[in-house]
Amino acid sequence: AAALLLSRGARVIAVNVGLILAAVTALECYVLYTDKVDHLTRERDSYQRTNPGSIPYGRRYHVFHPVYGYGPPKDIKVRSIRKKHGEPIFDVEYTIDSNGLRTSPPADPSSQNAILIYGGSFAFGEGVEDHQTFPNVLCDALHRHYWVYNFAFHGYGPHQMLRGLEVGAERHIIGKRRPSHLVYLALPDHVGRVAGTIGWGKGAPQYQLDTNNDVNYRGPFWPIWWVKVDSLLRASAIYSFARHRLVVDGMAPTNRDIATYVEIIRKAKRICDERYGASFIVLSWDYTDNQGFVRPLRDALSGEDIQIVGLPEIFPELSTKHLPERLSIAGDWHPNPYAHRRLALFLARLIESLETTDRAQGRSATQTN
Repeated sequence: AAALLLSRGARVIAVNVGLILAAVTALECYVLYTDKVDHLTRERDSYQRTNPGSIPYGRRYHVFHPVYGYGPPKDIKVRSIRKKHGEPIFDVEYTIDSNGLRTSPPADPSSQNAILIYGGSFAFGEGVEDHQTFPNVLCDALHRHYWVYNFAFHGYGPHQMLRGLEVGAERHIIGKRRPSHLVYLALPDHVGRVAGTIGWGKGAPQYQLDTNNDVNYRGPFWPIWWVKVDSLLRASAIYSFARHRLVVDGMAPTNRDIATYVEIIRKAKRICDERYGASFIVLSWDYTDNQGFVRPLRDALSGEDIQIVGLPEIFPELSTKHLPERLSIAGDWHPNPYAHRRLALFLARLIESLETTDRAQGRSATQTN
């Protein structure tokens, strides 16, 4: 009788486990394929390595990275399709190379000059094809005399830039090439990313401001073990659905957050100076009140030998109210191909001007000596 009771109990448990698994599977499929459930499911990425497949944006495309917290897998081609109310906004491909960077065209093999690009999705080129991103156009505009490395990725900020420079993450990628220019594309909400108030940045590097106004690395915002688990769980549509709603953006940045943001840029500049002696260029991209972001940056970074450029300098013919309309993808805030091209051409002129000045100063110093 006891054996029979045990057998019945085992069957009941097995049936219940099976029902739970079936329910979870059905819910997973529902969340994965029903556009009405979440805006994430309306944006599909075709992840291609060996077996292409359609997955919601952000899953398997974002994997754990020991330096930046997360990043793309290496050697993949991703198709990103974004729709709004059923209408297409963009349908593009992102090619990620063997270094985990968005691809850029090769420069002259004999050239040892390099340009390092940092930033988030705006610098990465979300919503535009590989050849339309400003790092790609910049390489061609400079006649491929420079190797351009795009270290930007969706959701990144200057804290990823600084952490990468601190550990020398760029060194094994650029090899013996020497960067002569570093470009960081800044957005106002990067302050929130640095502060850890953005839901997707919990695995990103965390910096704290000390009593000497220096920033120190404190590890990721979340414990490293949970960052790895989170990276694995995001393959689940249910988990991604819940995560998007539960891990929400926090409060508005404080003055201390702004000070931390500025010191992160300063420290990155110091490392850039000591290691490469490269020029440091900050591009401020703010559609709403550009001077409200640029002026404090210029004031805080005055005397740091940092080139800070705002949208009015890149697009002098456009008024502030026309910036979003002319420069962003229709239905989206990310820069359109026109904006990427204009930015690249502006950067090319700026870099050529800086190079000319450096050569002239070098000749002057030689004549003086």
